[in-house]
Amino acid sequence: MLLKHRDKLTAWTPGSPQMRELHKLVEWRRKFVEDGARLINRITDVLKGYYPHASLQVHKNEC
Repeated sequence: MLLKHRDKLTAWTPGSPQMRELHKLVEWRRKFVEDGARLINRITDVLKGYYPHASLQVHKNEC
């Protein structure tokens, strides 16, 4: 690729400080949402262990 397409390559330039900050905030939000989903899944699994019939009722009500 380097030998045949050298003309299509461009030098890397770092983003602006605002874009780097935005990237950090987006990554933080993504991790925050993933942690929330993980926590909800863990709570759901624990509740299913204590109340297995309740999860069946919820699924029946959704249909």
